Amino acid sequence: MLVIIVFSVVPIIYNCFAAVLEHENFYDIRYSPYFIDKTLFIKSFLNTSQPCLIAAPDGFGKSTNLNMLKNFLSADINNTHGENIFRDTEISKDMNFTKDELGNYAVIYCSFKQHMPVLDYNSLMNLFRSILYRTFAMHPYLPTSKKISTSDKKKLSWFVGVKKHLRLKPSRVFAGLHFLAKLLKSYHGKEVILMIDDFDSIIMDSIFTNNLDYEMVFGFHNAFFSSVLHDNKNINKTILVGTSCKCFQPLKQLQHLKCFEFLKDENFAPFFGITEKEIDQLLAKRDFKTVYNRKEDIRQWYGGYKSPDLKTQVFNTRSTLSFLRTGQLKNYWANTRVLKTLKLLLIEPAVEILLNDSIRYKPIEIHFVDKIDQTHIEGLRGFTDCELWDEEFSDVFMNLLMDKGYFTFAKKWKGNEDKFNVTIPNEEIRSVVEKVITSFLEDPKELLDRLKATVHEMCFDETKEEVGSVLSEPILQEVQQVGKTIGEAKELV
Repeated sequence: MLVIIVFSVVPIIYNCFAAVLEHENFYDIRYSPYFIDKTLFIKSFLNTSQPCLIAAPDGFGKSTNLNMLKNFLSADINNTHGENIFRDTEISKDMNFTKDELGNYAVIYCSFKQHMPVLDYNSLMNLFRSILYRTFAMHPYLPTSKKISTSDKKKLSWFVGVKKHLRLKPSRVFAGLHFLAKLLKSYHGKEVILMIDDFDSIIMDSIFTNNLDYEMVFGFHNAFFSSVLHDNKNINKTILVGTSCKCFQPLKQLQHLKCFEFLKDENFAPFFGITEKEIDQLLAKRDFKTVYNRKEDIRQWYGGYKSPDLKTQVFNTRSTLSFLRTGQLKNYWANTRVLKTLKLLLIEPAVEILLNDSIRYKPIEIHFVDKIDQTHIEGLRGFTDCELWDEEFSDVFMNLLMDKGYFTFAKKWKGNEDKFNVTIPNEEIRSVVEKVITSFLEDPKELLDRLKATVHEMCFDETKEEVGSVLSEPILQEVQQVGKTIGEAKELV
């Protein structure tokens, strides 16, 4: 019997709809009207032959799928209970597969989703202490098992103690998953399958949070992943999910993983987001009879996410289900960190041009970026310094925005070209970007920062092209006035 690791730091939410949108607890949503049958994802996962990383934007069902995977495979779930949950689903039609695999694994499910702020090394360490504590607590049979040695039980006490885990040494934190995999292999007699949810949550935060030491964050993750992923004979299968498949060069331990990008692999594309067929199935339910004829509205507001060949299109899961609950076409997007970053980056004229074009659904051509190194990260964090900004950073940022769900393919892309065209997918995202631009222009302080940055370029960059070609008219007039005043002041000096 194989072992799987499942880790969650998110509290259980009992309200059915809240479960769909927040905790993604599969058991809570299975018999709700919001249930979408993605159970064949289980087969696709077990058919992978190497450690894999699956990327999709927030709100497209990553956590729900992993929670479903745990419920199907975990030996800790009562077989009768498991059979009830998966009865009449697509996976249950393959009776031999279900008989062989249901409840046949020990599971470790690991979520890096933040439940406390990460401001420095100590807060990051405390977050991972909490993650490990919650993870070990999902296996309450280990401390009393006769299959676990006395010395290992002593070590185990540090991870399961209510107060003791708060004093875990860094070396034990980094080795925590490796140790748990060893215990589970001893208990079940089989190797472990490791599943990690939101693996890049803290990493993405560190890139766009100037007061957080990103080198420390990357170093911390390298140490954590190194222990559990590098030559670990207790682990048989590994799956990580996050928002980006970009190869973060500082994360050396993840570079050997097989990466499946959002909508780019036919084996996994149907499982993240809601397909056209699934929209029809949802609208056919009696629970949604008041909106059964609103499919085109749903498509316009929450659909439009396309595969590179434009043959596959999906809808945002969270936003679509929110509409089905309320019947209101509005913005349900919630990613405040990225929105704040978008607002700040408008100080850079090149970004303003890109975003202004995007809200008109104008295709934008960008360079494909598959690797992000330290220079890119420093560039993104130093966007307020005009001398540091480079056109390449705009491409990096646009690629990351696409990974986060703000853009999709506008034209067919074969995958081997250096450039590709993107556009915003729908009205929800258009309203988000438009609101960011409007709030930026209405904020005097941010407008002043923008003016100062532009004046800096006008005064000190002799090779700068005609300013009117990169600035909107209202801003151009103010910049020219400020520049004129500065010029007069210099003449007086």
